[in-house]
Amino acid sequence: MPFGKTKGTPLSQLKDAEIESALAWAREKGKFEEFQRDAEAEMRSRHGTHHEPMYAGPDTDYTGPIDEYFDFRLGRLPYRSLRFEHTHLPDRPRWQPTGTVNYPMTEAFTRITEFKHLTGQSHPGTSIVREFPVTEGDPYYPVPRPENEALFKRYRELAEGETRVTFVGRLAEYRYYNMDQVAAAALAASARLTGSRTD
Repeated sequence: MPFGKTKGTPLSQLKDAEIESALAWAREKGKFEEFQRDAEAEMRSRHGTHHEPMYAGPDTDYTGPIDEYFDFRLGRLPYRSLRFEHTHLPDRPRWQPTGTVNYPMTEAFTRITEFKHLTGQSHPGTSIVREFPVTEGDPYYPVPRPENEALFKRYRELAEGETRVTFVGRLAEYRYYNMDQVAAAALAASARLTGSRTD
């Protein structure tokens, strides 16, 4: 760990405050997720199966999988993941008429994104990515089924006891949100926290 006198020291030999300092460094350097995973595992081994995350302050918003936050103690919620297939087309100026085109049920992939539309760049070639739904991998979308909703409700009860953390987003609320719905949910959470109106 490249930060001060703790560089190269195993987490098990660091004090809690040194781990907190290391987390701040990792956030700043863009290495937060990897370090967070290791640091939280170390803190769990010291303080029990679950502890309130050391970086949680009074205004912490948690957007990860709700079951993971609670160390899967009630069981795992299923999520759909994605596999990305990147293709560069050096001699093709455009692949499609807009940035993202969805293919619901007509192809093995669910959408194609052509980044050139999003960046406004001018280049003789283009790059695209196809998104394929998969069952294993990083969680992206909840799987809406009655049994999953029942398990989520049990996790939501646990979340209501976490007074220093607000659970927001697709994974933390176990909801399939479109982007406009994500923004509305975030505004509603902000209004709850601050007592302000969003309309």
